[in-house]
Amino acid sequence: MSSPPHEVDQWIKDHQVMPFASGWEHIEHEIRRIDLLIRIALIRYPPQVSAEIEQYKGLFISEEEVWSLLAVSNAPEQSETIEELLHMLTVWEQYIAKRLVLSRQHEIHTPLDQIRQQMSLEYQSYLCFLIVLAIEIDRKYEKLYAYLQDDITCKSPTLQLILKLIADQPEQAQRIRQSFGMYHPLTDWLICPFLESEPKSSLSKAWIVEPEVLQFLLEDNVQPQLSLTKGLTIYQSNDELSPLVIQHSIQQKLKVIWQHQSDQTVILLHGHAGSGKKHQLRHLCQYYNRPLLVAELEQTESLSSENIQQWAKQAVRQALIRNAVLVCTGWDRWIQRPPREIQALIQELKRYRGILFLTAHTMQDLYLTSTLWSLEQEIHLPLPTIQESLVLWKHYGEPKFVDHRLDWQQVASTFQMTPGQIVKALSHLATLYTSEDVDSEIATQLTQENLNHSCYRQIQTRLNTQATRLSMTSTWDDLILPAAQKQSMRYACNQIKYRSKVYEEWGFGQKLAYGKGLSLLFTGPPGTGKTMSARVIANELQMQMYQINLSQVVSKYIGETEKHLQEVFDEAKYSSSILFFDEADALFGKRSEVSDSHDKFANMETSFLLQKMEEYEGITVLATNYKQNLDEAFMRRISFVIRFPFPNKESRKQIWRTLLPDQVPREQGIDFNFLGDTFEISGGQIKNVLLSAAFLAASEQAPISMKMIFVALQQELNKSGMTPSAASLGLYSDLWQS
Repeated sequence: MSSPPHEVDQWIKDHQVMPFASGWEHIEHEIRRIDLLIRIALIRYPPQVSAEIEQYKGLFISEEEVWSLLAVSNAPEQSETIEELLHMLTVWEQYIAKRLVLSRQHEIHTPLDQIRQQMSLEYQSYLCFLIVLAIEIDRKYEKLYAYLQDDITCKSPTLQLILKLIADQPEQAQRIRQSFGMYHPLTDWLICPFLESEPKSSLSKAWIVEPEVLQFLLEDNVQPQLSLTKGLTIYQSNDELSPLVIQHSIQQKLKVIWQHQSDQTVILLHGHAGSGKKHQLRHLCQYYNRPLLVAELEQTESLSSENIQQWAKQAVRQALIRNAVLVCTGWDRWIQRPPREIQALIQELKRYRGILFLTAHTMQDLYLTSTLWSLEQEIHLPLPTIQESLVLWKHYGEPKFVDHRLDWQQVASTFQMTPGQIVKALSHLATLYTSEDVDSEIATQLTQENLNHSCYRQIQTRLNTQATRLSMTSTWDDLILPAAQKQSMRYACNQIKYRSKVYEEWGFGQKLAYGKGLSLLFTGPPGTGKTMSARVIANELQMQMYQINLSQVVSKYIGETEKHLQEVFDEAKYSSSILFFDEADALFGKRSEVSDSHDKFANMETSFLLQKMEEYEGITVLATNYKQNLDEAFMRRISFVIRFPFPNKESRKQIWRTLLPDQVPREQGIDFNFLGDTFEISGGQIKNVLLSAAFLAASEQAPISMKMIFVALQQELNKSGMTPSAASLGLYSDLWQS
């Protein structure tokens, strides 16, 4: 639009008062105030220009050019007075105010008006901001400002120019000078000194609009800029957002806090990665029609203290001008930084007004956080219960995989995952439809194994530092055990498969404060199948299993063993893995009478382990060769105690046949019945014999024979000093080398 003509009243009468079409139209109207202020200044301070300066045309700005820029054809020689221009300014401002009222009623986004309200700018301060903003909207103001300041090189507004334009009384000048003081919203958040200027006084310092403020004013309202300074992201209240499927009580708690917020209310949200902290806050902000500004503290690790403070100031500025709720993520990592850097951050964040959210994965330093902030409340987002997990799997999974027979109950019972991890697991599973690297047959028929694999891809664990992951290749057919022992293990698996129904649907979970996990104790001689049985259970449940490295856990230093055990169980909680303690009696032996300090602390370690096993809701498998070495307190707390007998003749025969793969070349007449009847060895020893015989056959490029098996048998029995009698060898006595 053109500059308001002399007949402002008539112009307004000819134009219907309507809401602004956009924020940009509002900015254009506001900036036209500056034209009127300049016209007043030209009358109040007439230029003193020599008539002989025509030869310097292009190096200076003439009065005619100034009036041309102001859209006035000729310099008004006494045709208008200051009073008339002030009246025009008042009428114009009233016209803008009416249009703003209508714009607010029609919810039209006018960022300039929002900034004025958010910063509580008084009239004089607001005019100061418009004067500085004008040169970013129209380059003509560079020439006009240079003309008024009698300096062609001074194109940015100075405090002296601002006083010249809007301060006609000493009291006004004093208020304007206060607007340029420390911690005033105008100079603190909206404008900053022009870096290229080197003023001799505060009056000659040039000012420009802060880049973040200008970006906000000029960005497209239809598709606003979502990515700001590194580590800052804005989420609009009208952005598409998936529904809150679970944890509605958390949302209600946040709304109560919102309704009772003070000048600055600090709330701490903590929960495992993907637990829904940001999702909860986005729903809260959507409910109250406010943007959410996410400041990722993780992105500032390489910054110096000075740059951290500047980054934090940018975050607060963005939150204030956008009327956004501010959340700082990664607080638990940030609080480990040096005190100087922490103070640099907090110094700026404390200038934010409203609800400030801090988020963390863990809350081990809650006390330290409380000393730095006046925490209103800390809210924990726990892992979903089994029933909540089932709801999440069905909500996000069934629409995508309706044609596939996937057992959502099984995956909900097996994996303790956050909502974010569940969504990512399903997204990974969906890629099997389109990935060129995946066999087309897999893509058309996804299996439960594919789903479990996608789940484990989302789980990050540090168990590898204290444990060894075991393979899950063993099946029930590989396990040679009496029927009673096998049945007990199947019962144990059912406690995992159906715990959702029992604990959630049938209400047993409400009766049990702890002890919802599964613990198994395998006892028996070496080589009787304890480790293989653990693998079978892992395979049946499609769960990863980690064998705990006792050398990494047990420590001679007081308190270190408990610390390592705590780390193991904490990691296992979020990894949905089976913990397997082999030779458990070495770690969980009988508690002794206290005769010295070492006995006292050894008993404390045992008690600590009992406590962690009861709290743990996953699967723990203990294996020992000597059941009599275990404390009886363990026996009372074990879900299943399964005794592995030394294999009898029939079991040994079956083990010999089962452990020899079908594809292995063999001679006719290998006498498995004789081997089972004659040699009283364990399944582990049989495995060693067959493996040694297989390597012997491979080296001779011949099929496995009874002679090769006898050579391997003799090596295995020599380990324990066993020698069969010649009578027991019968027809095969010639194969035994004396």
